[in-house]
Amino acid sequence: MTSQIKEMKTKVGIGISLKDNILFFSQPVKSIELSTIESIQLGNMLLGDSQKGVTAILRDLKRDGFFGQTRKLSDIKIRLAQENVHVESSSLNVLLKKLVNRGELERLGTKGNYTYNEVKK
Repeated sequence: MTSQIKEMKTKVGIGISLKDNILFFSQPVKSIELSTIESIQLGNMLLGDSQKGVTAILRDLKRDGFFGQTRKLSDIKIRLAQENVHVESSSLNVLLKKLVNRGELERLGTKGNYTYNEVKK
């Protein structure tokens, strides 16, 4: 199978290529400062197309019945860690709230003590 080469160019003109998980630079560098956008681009190159986002994984868990019973934030974090996904509680709360607002999950409880489960139809 032929490896795909991914490339980007920084605002200072240094090219960065990725092949077989090895970074190549278009010129010698001791260090390089990346802008936020360049950091995101490089991160996306390293993650590759097969990396799923946390929201997609939460939807997969829902589809597989994980939210068939009430789950605390800690339960969800443990389950994500089993999928080798590590996310800060504050970020996970934001993602879960978006799923609640879209009607994909139900949230019960009070701030700091929410539980999540499938929406009862």
